[in-house]
Amino acid sequence: TPHGDNHIVWIDPKDSHVLLEGNDGGATVSTNGGLTWSPEHNQPTGQFYHVSLDDQFPFHIYGAQQDEGSVEGPSASTSGAIASDEWHNVAYGESTFVAPQPGDPNITYGSGYFSIFLRYDLATGQFASVSPWPNYQEGASSGELRYRFGWTHPILFSPVNPKELLVGAQYVLRSDDYGRTWQAISPDLTRNDPRTEAPTGGPIDLDQTSAEVFPGICSLAVSPLDGNLLWAGSDDGLVHVTTDNGGHWTTVTPPDLPQWAQITSIEASHTNKGTAYLTASRYMWDDFHPYVFETTDYGRTWTAIVNGLPDDQYVFAIRQDPRDANLLFAGTKNTVYVSLNGGAAWQALALNLPRVQVRDIAIDSRQGAVAIATHGRAFWVLDNLALLEQLTTTPTTNAPYLFAPQTAWLTHAYGTPPFPRPYVGANPPFGATVFFNVPVSYDGKTPVSLTFFDARGVMIRSFALHLRSPKAQASPSPSAPWDPTQMRRLAEERHTAIASGMNSFQWNLRYPDATEVIGFKPPIAAGGLDDTVDGPVVVPGSYSVVLDYGGQRLRQSFEVALDPRLHASPEALAARLALQLQIHAALDQLNRTINDAIDLRDNLNSAMAAHRLTEAEAHAAIVALDGEIADLVQLQILSSEGSVLHESKLRSHLAYLAADVELAYDRPTAAQYAVFERLNAQAQAGERKLNAAIAEGRALL
Repeated sequence: TPHGDNHIVWIDPKDSHVLLEGNDGGATVSTNGGLTWSPEHNQPTGQFYHVSLDDQFPFHIYGAQQDEGSVEGPSASTSGAIASDEWHNVAYGESTFVAPQPGDPNITYGSGYFSIFLRYDLATGQFASVSPWPNYQEGASSGELRYRFGWTHPILFSPVNPKELLVGAQYVLRSDDYGRTWQAISPDLTRNDPRTEAPTGGPIDLDQTSAEVFPGICSLAVSPLDGNLLWAGSDDGLVHVTTDNGGHWTTVTPPDLPQWAQITSIEASHTNKGTAYLTASRYMWDDFHPYVFETTDYGRTWTAIVNGLPDDQYVFAIRQDPRDANLLFAGTKNTVYVSLNGGAAWQALALNLPRVQVRDIAIDSRQGAVAIATHGRAFWVLDNLALLEQLTTTPTTNAPYLFAPQTAWLTHAYGTPPFPRPYVGANPPFGATVFFNVPVSYDGKTPVSLTFFDARGVMIRSFALHLRSPKAQASPSPSAPWDPTQMRRLAEERHTAIASGMNSFQWNLRYPDATEVIGFKPPIAAGGLDDTVDGPVVVPGSYSVVLDYGGQRLRQSFEVALDPRLHASPEALAARLALQLQIHAALDQLNRTINDAIDLRDNLNSAMAAHRLTEAEAHAAIVALDGEIADLVQLQILSSEGSVLHESKLRSHLAYLAADVELAYDRPTAAQYAVFERLNAQAQAGERKLNAAIAEGRALL
């Protein structure tokens, strides 16, 4: 098979040559009785233990996967999708926590077997040992080790002091110089029972790979409100807290937690110093119950918060939304659960997530995303955190309701590719996502619209919405004639279709499209510039959206922000938009005039067919119209790359200039202004000639 550590095999009962095999690297198929096997890296089956995020934009995701090492990759990509070659190896092993260094995500910290603890510089490819005690004792039992570094011992930077690196063994160890020196800031925080530290395996052979190192600290948390407040949980069931950065530790294990539970996570509250949450599991003891607790008094008392969690859903992780104390997430044996009321009740949040162990959860508040590490289905990210935050205070209603969109980003990293790509991760969509509710009685007869306004209250764009047809509209078949106008119309119909109940609408942050020339078929870019009539994209600032349901108007505000890696001034972006609107207006006016000419030409031909005009009477006017139209727009393009055969004309030159300006979120260049001045003059001259030809033709009707 392509990978070792084979665990399971299925044999087709109807054809024994067909085999499905599962291992620590994924799944593989043989159709010839095992002579050859399919690859495994064409499927998202990574078995991740934990997930970490960095402070980049877009944030990157870090984690270690069984037998495949530690990796990091972006949550969004300028290529329109997240391909496998955008993932890179980091520090270090297959089960480690990965800690990106704050302010320099090229530097990561991660562990390997036994004492291995490394710092890795992605830019140079150099590893360096930062182990507190680099005495590598492969095959040793736990009792022989100076530091009992467990299979997945915590490694993290303090959220308060970005230079404070922490790691858990049986002690909490701290470094203030990125791992060059270490200090133990706790006593042994485990039971330290010698019976659990003896050689493992037997009765024939020992089995001591370091996965068996026990007991140790497996959960560690620093309060984001106070860097001196630390929580530690052990894999033999103890919980401790210190309020003076390790000077004194207090045992605060929940009394209702059965012995020998593994403390799978501790989450320090983002709003109340004395509040923390913990999860524990005992599934290795055939106890599948969920153990989730909350304390509000530094661990003196604990309350179980498991209402709504099924009795067989043991829990790996709990996380609190930094922006909303009532919004909690729990990763369990099979899926993700969410609480909208601080843990009083839980409900499944599976959505399109496959049934899989969810080992860890991380939240990026800036981008409004929740990332999870699954053990078998790789990483997943949930967008639009702002919707869940609003649900914590929004009563369930059947009435029309509009939710505030979360911040929309002007960035080249969001958005989908023009053509589908296999074996890639999905990008976040570009634009503002609007969630809204319409009554269950909505049948399409009540007029519904969404309208977007700028900060001054000036309307930017409005969309009339309609009832989604129960029959999905079929896309044109690959063998059908290429018709981008029809494709655009079908896309718009799908975009504006809604159903009763909850809906989402994606606004692409653009002004309305310009008028398109009747019969014009824009070629694909194919490495060039887009030839479209898309409206310009708005500038950063405050905006609002209005849901109008049968005259009932609901309004919500939201922000549009610039990718923080881009540094264009507001004045530069305003200049960009101003030029784009000028180009857009010139293109729209030109295309309208061309369409008037095309309509008139059709009318003249109809008049001849009806014998209201003779060919002699209409010929000169039709020839004049044909000539002027042909000078302004190329209507001979009948295929996706027809511009290779037929030279583009002024209508396309204006569209190409708009696309050229749109490439950068920055002030237009002097050359772009100069080109527009020339093209605009050509458009005005062309319209004058075309209007003269139109006037002559109309005089005949």
